Amino acid sequence: MEAILGVFREAAREITTDPVTFAIEVVQFGVLVVLIKVVAFGSKKRSGMLVNMVHERRQRVIVSLQEADAGNAALAEAHDKVIAIAAEVEVQAKALLRDARKQARAQAAAIDGDAITRAEAVKNEAREALEREQVEMLEGVRDQLVSVVTQSTQQVLEQGFTPAEQRAVVQKAIISGIDELETVALGRGA
Repeated sequence: MEAILGVFREAAREITTDPVTFAIEVVQFGVLVVLIKVVAFGSKKRSGMLVNMVHERRQRVIVSLQEADAGNAALAEAHDKVIAIAAEVEVQAKALLRDARKQARAQAAAIDGDAITRAEAVKNEAREALEREQVEMLEGVRDQLVSVVTQSTQQVLEQGFTPAEQRAVVQKAIISGIDELETVALGRGA
């Protein structure tokens, strides 16, 4: 309050001591205020620098807000697209997995079928080989028996045995021939 009273006293002293200078200072102050108002805020026909700056700033803020809204809309659209693409990818992945499983089952069945066919072929070959071996073995046994009987008969004829002795010699030759055949058969079977 004291400061305001001091300003009034100073103004009153200047008015009373040099009224012309005071009037000039008041006019200068008024011209300066009008000039600042016109330059800063403008007149009726023309806007001032401060008004122009505020107007430009306001326009930039409006444009920035519109761009931000457009960016948010684009972001929301992109998010929706990502969700849609993710759902589509998931559906495609499930379909691919299902198809892959079907193909794997089909291939496994084909492989199993091939394996069974090959196993049957090997089994048939083994059976045929066994049958050939048995035929060869039986032929060998028959040849051995013929050989034993022939030798026995030859011995009986050469030595002049009685019928009981001949029978004993033939039985002995047959038994030894059979033992040899069993040895041969067991040797081939092993």
